[in-house]
Formats: sequence, structure tokens, C-alpha cells
Amino acid sequence: MTKSLTRESPRYRTDFYVNKVIDDELHMARVRDISSGGIFLYKLLEPEADNDEMALEMVLPGSNEVIWATGKMVREQEHNGVQGTAFRFTRISEEHRQMITDYVEQGRGQRA
Repeated sequence: MTKSLTRESPRYRTDFYVNKVIDDELHMARVRDISSGGIFLYKLLEPEADNDEMALEMVLPGSNEVIWATGKMVREQEHNGVQGTAFRFTRISEEHRQMITDYVEQGRGQRA
């Protein structure tokens, strides 16, 4: 599935793990990049999902708060033999979206 997505918010290339909820079970995925509008995840060991929307559970590096969001798949991609999926956040609290925005801005500022 390939769809065009206009990026409305800056991304931050990072590396941490999140959980994807697939068939009511948690499956670990690795983050490639994140923005306040979505996230790109590398697949690790997980079953094929029938639905292109799923719940995500994450804790940003340096934080202790669990962020829950629902994301809709917008693109699948393979890079160096690793499958990945881009998700656009469809349901996330404004508090959690702001936490992600702050994380992205802090990370991008450190690289400048």
C-alpha cells in the first residue's frame, strides 16, 4: 500500500521501541522517526495485521509517561531487507501530542 502523505510537522529521526497492539496482543516495533502527526516503525516479529489502523503504546526516551495513540497506516516500505510502516496518528490526546512535539523539538535542537 502506497499513499502520498504531505508532512505537516517536522520529523525527528530517533531510535526506541514501542508496542503495537495486534489482535489484542502487544508486539514490539522499533521507531525510525516520529513527529506530532505520526510515526515510522520498523517491524520486528509480528503477525500480519488485517486492519490498517492499530493502537500504539510508547514511552518517549527520558520520560516515564505511557502515551497511547491510534494510528492509520499510510505507507509500507522496505529498506535493507527490513519492513517498515508509516502511521498517521488518528487518535491521541492533545497532552500526548504536545509531549511528542516537545521531544521532536528538543531532539532537532540538539542536532543543530
